[in-house]
Amino acid sequence: MSNLPSFNGDHNALMQFIGGYLTTAQTQENTNKLIGNVLMSGVPNEGQAVFIKNLLLQSLMENKSIVIFTNKDSLLNNSLTTFQQEMKGQKKIWNLDFSNFSKSDTINPFSNLAVTEIKDLIIDILKQQRPMNETESINIGRYVNMIIKALMSSNQSIKLNELIDYGDHRVAANLIMESGLPEGERQRTQRFIKSFEFVVLYETYFDLINEKGLGDIFSGEENIEDILNSGNILVITVEQSINKESSEATIQLLMKLLLKNFSNRKIDDGALFVFDGIRMQNMDLFNNILQLNQTNNVSSVFTVEDVSEQIKLSGNQFIDKCKTFAIFTQSSNANCQYWSDFCGYHESTQVSWGYSPSSNETGKGKGGFGSQGVVERQEYRATNMGTSKQLKPIYRPEVFRGLKDKELILFSKSVNKKRKINL
Repeated sequence: MSNLPSFNGDHNALMQFIGGYLTTAQTQENTNKLIGNVLMSGVPNEGQAVFIKNLLLQSLMENKSIVIFTNKDSLLNNSLTTFQQEMKGQKKIWNLDFSNFSKSDTINPFSNLAVTEIKDLIIDILKQQRPMNETESINIGRYVNMIIKALMSSNQSIKLNELIDYGDHRVAANLIMESGLPEGERQRTQRFIKSFEFVVLYETYFDLINEKGLGDIFSGEENIEDILNSGNILVITVEQSINKESSEATIQLLMKLLLKNFSNRKIDDGALFVFDGIRMQNMDLFNNILQLNQTNNVSSVFTVEDVSEQIKLSGNQFIDKCKTFAIFTQSSNANCQYWSDFCGYHESTQVSWGYSPSSNETGKGKGGFGSQGVVERQEYRATNMGTSKQLKPIYRPEVFRGLKDKELILFSKSVNKKRKINL
């Protein structure tokens, strides 16, 4: 920790903006409670990379866990890779790379979860590989549930790439006979296995998992809860451009997994989630993570390039749950108008003026010579006809088009501030 750059004080424009300098004398929850959830909108650029890095460093200084979801094709991904390299030797970093399984670390996502929770997660993983009808889901779920209970009763860990072995009903029967399950349950389980019609289908699903490398990632020794301990960094990389449905299903699965583990541990030091270039089609689990900020010391950062398109997909719900908005240069007139309206209006006094001829003789003067001789010039005086109140935008739409790479308009609900700043 001693080598981490200090981002308190003059170097941290974000911390200055949201409420002054944070000091070690203040509680560790201050940053997350002040910034809340953050929506970062605009064309990806150098300023966005600096902004995220500032938040990451601040969280590391406060010993918070960091979970980063990044799209491999995101323009910010390179800066996050550089950040990881800078942190090596100072923080423990896990990389779950679903865009390149051969470079991925491995974890055990099933530790500290109940049997039903593990079964549901495994069924979700299986469904990603191949459609599953309701009958198949029920029967495969029962089969998986029995294998998990038998393994746990024998104090064996659950590893995804080893579950395929139990597609052979004889191997499964031996496991159950040697398990610590009660005698009556062992007999009922064996009867079900002997009449099980979906063993071949079970094997097919797990073959697909192994072929795609997913089983290796979820068959490690490291517990997800250990990774979530304060001050660690978990980076999850997906490739949404190639297989959108599969990658989005993986993201949903991983968020469900993280939420399960968060529900089983008390978050004392806090956590920061970063979603870099991740599409938000299904907002249910995103909303669950956003809501962590209400009761826990957890904040989330979302990068959205086209906010008007995102609103069409998911409505305003994710915006409603954010407290801080980092608005960078916008790529469309619709986005510019949206953020202009979002930042609000101020009341301006409009004065209207009129003119009338001067009423006294002294108001007339010699105007010069014309074809008819001397011409008199009529003088006029200005009269104040009245005032009116008008609402004008705090930031005109064109302001959001003209922001430079390291310029942004920062808007915080918690301290009710709006300001154009440079990073």
